[in-house]
Amino acid sequence: MRYTPRHATLPSRRLARAATTGIAGAALAAGAGIATSTSAHADDGVWDRVAACESGGNWSINTGNGFSGGLQFTGSTWRAYGGSGSAHNASKAEQIRVAKRVLAGQGPGAWPVCSKKAGLGRSNGGASSADTVTSSRSSSRTSKVTTQRSSSSTKSSSTKAYRTTPKSSMGSVKHVQRASSLAFPGASTFSLGHSSAMTTLLGQRLVAKGFGDSYRVGPGPVFTAADKAAVASFQRAQGWTGADADGIPGPATWSRLMAR
Repeated sequence: MRYTPRHATLPSRRLARAATTGIAGAALAAGAGIATSTSAHADDGVWDRVAACESGGNWSINTGNGFSGGLQFTGSTWRAYGGSGSAHNASKAEQIRVAKRVLAGQGPGAWPVCSKKAGLGRSNGGASSADTVTSSRSSSRTSKVTTQRSSSSTKSSSTKAYRTTPKSSMGSVKHVQRASSLAFPGASTFSLGHSSAMTTLLGQRLVAKGFGDSYRVGPGPVFTAADKAAVASFQRAQGWTGADADGIPGPATWSRLMAR
């Protein structure tokens, strides 16, 4: 039996074939690596947009109001869908992983305002590839945006469940809240889809006065249908009707809302 050294030189024809195969294999591996990388990060963009809307893009935020992390989970939702510890202490990747499970179980409606703003769907959010968590509690758990309030809670106590303003707009809101007399910013500020710190302040005052039932997530800088409904409810409580209770703040509405 002839002994062939382990690293013996291949015949030239075999060497050429091996080299060609090696190059093709490397190219395929490189292509697969690129595809895997692209697939792994395909959903990050939409989740970044949701986080920017929910928390100002702060993945470690925890204001103590019951919601935490970049995607603003409640503790019960976080645990029900497989999260460990607290959302704000988890990595961005772990928060997205749990969010995909929530998306698979509840759909984009778990983030009713921000999912629409960010263009989040089951497909681009990765719900179809999300691993599932079998838990008898999952069906009874609700997401942060569908947190049920006790029927015995008063309006003033229920407002504690609303999400606070993202840090990105906190400074401007605190500034306007310190003003002793704040002028009406103009009707154009309160058009649907328009973003302003004044809209956040408007929502906060509506909640403080007991007219926050329209909010499912909480006041934010974008003027939405929830803001309009809350304003209309406040206006009707003043005895106004018709065009005076259309949900669009005017000078009189603004003045009464800002009154302490």
